[in-house]
Amino acid sequence: MIRRWFSIIGFGLFLFVIFVMLTFPFERIGPRISRQLEQSLYDVFRTTLSCELSGFGFHLPLGVRADLIVCKGRRPSESFQVSDLKLRLLPFSQRASFKMGEGSAEIHTNFGFSTHLKNLRANIRNLDIKQILPLVYQLIRNSGALVLIQPDVEGQLNAQLDLPIDSWPKGTGSIELEAAKLKLPTQPALEFIGLNDLNFDEAKLKAELKDSKLSIKTFNLLSTPLSAKLTGDLDLDGASLMTAKGTLLFKWKVQQSDALMSSQFGSILLDAPCSSPDAQGFCAKSITQLQEITRIFGN
Repeated sequence: MIRRWFSIIGFGLFLFVIFVMLTFPFERIGPRISRQLEQSLYDVFRTTLSCELSGFGFHLPLGVRADLIVCKGRRPSESFQVSDLKLRLLPFSQRASFKMGEGSAEIHTNFGFSTHLKNLRANIRNLDIKQILPLVYQLIRNSGALVLIQPDVEGQLNAQLDLPIDSWPKGTGSIELEAAKLKLPTQPALEFIGLNDLNFDEAKLKAELKDSKLSIKTFNLLSTPLSAKLTGDLDLDGASLMTAKGTLLFKWKVQQSDALMSSQFGSILLDAPCSSPDAQGFCAKSITQLQEITRIFGN
């Protein structure tokens, strides 16, 4: 008898769930999620995007899905789209996963009592750098850095991010980035230093943030013609990334070649003062600000 009642109750709940799924007003909640997504993107990138969802519906057990989401910015380069979007929307805790070309990402966010993003954690795999590059440059500009040129970059990005959005830079966070097959294709910026293209053997960043102190554990950009390394700490309290002061060690290596010597800026790179290179041929200089790097090469 008890089993029968449990079966009846279970079947009733099943029918209720089916009824809710069939009658749920997705056409009304879809635009609200679009607006919340736009607010989240604005919190991170400080640029206005207009987003639309299509193929919106349930994603069991406690979420929703969208076949496609298209976000358009003020400039065509800021626009992007993702597919197979899945959202789990719980009070003060949200989770999203999506595909972007051949790459994918999982994002965990936390909204407090306000509608603004508190923190963001992300796991990114094989994301096409060329597709996300405009938003990356926007993030760099938001940090206070002056973006004089925006070079074309190719490759796949893998990353793990834990960022305190609303308490930046006083919160605790970490960044791990690694780019596979990173390449700068032929473009005016490279021709200016006498190179046709630039392929990197290693491109890696690992940094930690705590109490406004950014600790750069690893920053390596290694290629045959040009290589750079950076380690040290920066105090971000009340300062942008470029003006923040700290203790940094910058290392660089320029491989002498006819191509570099034949260009004006290539010659400047080769002529940068280097009194005692290490066993790997890297020159080193202690600096207190990131903007001092340009002074090493005569601005």
